[in-house]
Amino acid sequence: MPKRRIDANTVETETAQVVTECMTDVPANKKAKGKAKRWANLQKGGCGGATTTKPDQAGLELRERDESKIVNHGVRSPLNTQPFSLMHTTSRQKQECVKEVFDTIDKVAPVVESDPHEGLRRVELLDELISTAELQDRLKAASMPTRAEHIIAQGVARKLEDIRSQNLHLTTQGRLSYNAILDAAICQLNVLAVLGDKQEVAKLLGFSDQALRDAVNRERERENIILMDPTRDKRSDALTEAQIAQVVQGWEMVTDCAPDLTARLRVGKGQYVHHPVQWKRDNSEDLYDKVCDLIPGFSDFCRLSKFKELRPYWVWKPTYATCLCPYCYNMRLLMLGYITLLRQARKEENDCQCEWCCNQKELARLGEAPPYHAKVLAQNLFCEKAAAPAGSGFRSGKFPSYKLPCLYCYLNPEDKKYIDESFPGICECTHCNNTPLFPSAGCQFMDDERSVVRYQRSRKVPKPGAKEGQEMRVTEYIERNRRDFEDTFLEGFGTWVFHRYVVDWQDEIDTELHWWDRLGYSLMDIDFGMSYSCQSAHALKDEHWLGNSISIHTMLSYNDWPARMQPHLIPGTHSARMMTGDIFLSDDQKHDSYYVDHDINRLIPLYDVMRSKERIEPLSWQAIISDGGPHYKCRQTFYNASMLPGKYARKIDGEINALHVEWHFRAPHHGKGVVDGTTALVKRGFRKLVKELKGQINVAKDGVRLGNEHVLRCTKKGDQDKPFIPKKEGHRMESVTFHETQDVDLDEARMRGSDVQGVDGSRRHFHFRFLREGVIDMRFLSCMCDQCKNKDWDRCANTRYVGSWERVEIEKLSDKGVRAHVAERKAMAQKVGKTLKKGDNVAVFTHVDDRGHRFWLAKVVKAPYTLKEKDTCRVSGVTFDANERVLEVNYYERVGRESTAFSLHEELGTFLVPESMLRAGGTTLPIKLVPRMATRRYAGAFDLPENLNKRILYLIDQVYKDKEYGI
Repeated sequence: MPKRRIDANTVETETAQVVTECMTDVPANKKAKGKAKRWANLQKGGCGGATTTKPDQAGLELRERDESKIVNHGVRSPLNTQPFSLMHTTSRQKQECVKEVFDTIDKVAPVVESDPHEGLRRVELLDELISTAELQDRLKAASMPTRAEHIIAQGVARKLEDIRSQNLHLTTQGRLSYNAILDAAICQLNVLAVLGDKQEVAKLLGFSDQALRDAVNRERERENIILMDPTRDKRSDALTEAQIAQVVQGWEMVTDCAPDLTARLRVGKGQYVHHPVQWKRDNSEDLYDKVCDLIPGFSDFCRLSKFKELRPYWVWKPTYATCLCPYCYNMRLLMLGYITLLRQARKEENDCQCEWCCNQKELARLGEAPPYHAKVLAQNLFCEKAAAPAGSGFRSGKFPSYKLPCLYCYLNPEDKKYIDESFPGICECTHCNNTPLFPSAGCQFMDDERSVVRYQRSRKVPKPGAKEGQEMRVTEYIERNRRDFEDTFLEGFGTWVFHRYVVDWQDEIDTELHWWDRLGYSLMDIDFGMSYSCQSAHALKDEHWLGNSISIHTMLSYNDWPARMQPHLIPGTHSARMMTGDIFLSDDQKHDSYYVDHDINRLIPLYDVMRSKERIEPLSWQAIISDGGPHYKCRQTFYNASMLPGKYARKIDGEINALHVEWHFRAPHHGKGVVDGTTALVKRGFRKLVKELKGQINVAKDGVRLGNEHVLRCTKKGDQDKPFIPKKEGHRMESVTFHETQDVDLDEARMRGSDVQGVDGSRRHFHFRFLREGVIDMRFLSCMCDQCKNKDWDRCANTRYVGSWERVEIEKLSDKGVRAHVAERKAMAQKVGKTLKKGDNVAVFTHVDDRGHRFWLAKVVKAPYTLKEKDTCRVSGVTFDANERVLEVNYYERVGRESTAFSLHEELGTFLVPESMLRAGGTTLPIKLVPRMATRRYAGAFDLPENLNKRILYLIDQVYKDKEYGI
């Protein structure tokens, strides 16, 4: 019998038959025997009952391979990407079917002729199968890419790569084409949620995952793409290049130049164009009218909308885009006005022949620009900053601030008086201040009353829509004649000069404190962050402010390296101190001295435990650095800090050594650094966790738990004895720990606290040493010279810069008595009443009933108000005097015998309640009732959460002390 040649169609037909019979449940013995016979024929090398010659040795070896070897030849991968499905079959039957299909291909492939590369022959046979029309139709039906679609996808990816490689996507027309091709490639990307992997698409297009997501978002925002035909006629109202140039010129004519700022525009890869910034002082409508007056016929070819559209990139709106310090910002605004004055003086129209005006006109002829910043003005006025000798504490080799005698003549009277008291015998420098800022008396230019200087100033105004006392900073234009502007500028310049003296010095000390290496020395960098507002992942925008808030107190510690890590430190890479982070979270929103003292007293014992465990030198020098906020720089904080030396004193060699504690304060409105960045990372981590539904943060306890599990996990998974290797020289946090500050503990501390005497002059001092309880030393600025590091305070090398020490004793006033507690309780109740509005729930303390209930709940009908005359409650009959503060409420009644189940009874009427009875509610402690499941007994009832019930009882017993002192 002649041989039967096996081709792709034969294999496809026979394979389909085997698949059908394997997957069909046929109990008849006849069909089973026919199936076995045909399968035997296939094993012999034939098909459909025909016989063939015996395969060669290579074919035998190929038939003995198992499934794993077939996969290694690349046979399974094309079909396994999307397995086809058969109706009414189990997964095991499908797998057996697929195995038999591949076994059939494995047996048939080498039959035609002996081929040593039978694996390649199998791949070729599979390619031939895939190319058949039937299988291609099946791929289309299954929404899988065919060969033609794959070729198209490769072409799209290649075209995008070509555009990127030639930087054509950076041009206007190139970007339009690039977006059109990209949108066409990803417009059906949503089907990949079921049929594929978006990462494969990103890889094929040469994109990162984030870049692909951004492209998809842009494509969703655009409804369609309009490609403009380049051959079409131009619009009749289209502007010419000359007209566009006139529009740009008009913008430049009606805006003010800011010589200290430059705008940059990217025009290509690594290519930029620069232009000085022009300030847009007025609105666009007024500027358009000015341009129409300056350029004849401008309104004929350019309307207002086109004028706005063609605004150049270098025209900026004047905003608070500078240092957030109000001193520096006001000085910057004054400098812009001073530059305007100098430009007026340098014009040829200035007929004054005084020395100052002649000098200004000479500078204009030489092409020298006016000083663009107050720092440049200071460099021209004062002597150069002196060189810092060895042992002064400055590694830069130069003092950070100018000498005080150089600044003395420009200081304001108040600052000058303080300098005279702190630095006796100081006098003006005779080597600088040779260039006057303004001309002397008799200058015609300055005495001209008709000419004015227009400039801006920043001032505080009440914040609209906010609580009483809240302010915001606004910028406004003012005009002054030149002599009045001279007085304003000199006053602002004197304030700024003294402020910069403190800023430059304390910033340099800040750096030295973080890098000082001393055994037993620890630095604590602390700051309060803005509270984190709790909200759910699906919260509406208007519900954001209804959630609870968690206060964040970030404390970064710089301690000695443990002995196990010291052998692995790399000089020049690792810092001299090991940085760790401790984040204290609390439901208490009062950032006061008790909060600060509580966290410091929790952290120092942790230092002792860590040092003992790691066998580090015991703590002997505790330095603290912070901003000058009212919670840090206040009398109560100073008194609490003065108790730290005795509280943490240690007995060494039979002698008691007190802990050395000092506090360094940064300059006002300056000093943003690592501690602020850490707080931002914590809040961003919390928002990310909530967004990814990994947890919900409602109270501080939730934040502590999730923070220690997920946020800022710096602990290494590998060797714990090796420190992190930072990318560049600097500090890297080795660990971050979250702690909870119980609001109950803070309330107890506030009730036990005693009032103390104020510290005169503390606002002007930035370095404090705490000797013993109530005794502190303070001086003008901080110092890190060798003598101060060795505690030889009287021989400080920088006394002429930082001043001398001044000793202050803080006197402790009498403890609070019963009257003080009653007055304080009334003040706390009034604070609750100020935050109430109609519909709020409040807790009212009236009397203890027969069941032991100490408070009742009520719903506010009218917020607290002051009675103008004597009044009586129409329901209870209680009489209230004139000028007494009351509120109108509807009471909740307790349901059954449960103390936390309430039902509102409006039918009882509206009660008058004194404001002094309030204990909780409003924003101080919001009371949110949870509706109970409807039953016959509890229809319309509400549940008071158990934790909220305990908190109200604690306030009554421990904070308000109603049980102890009565009403």
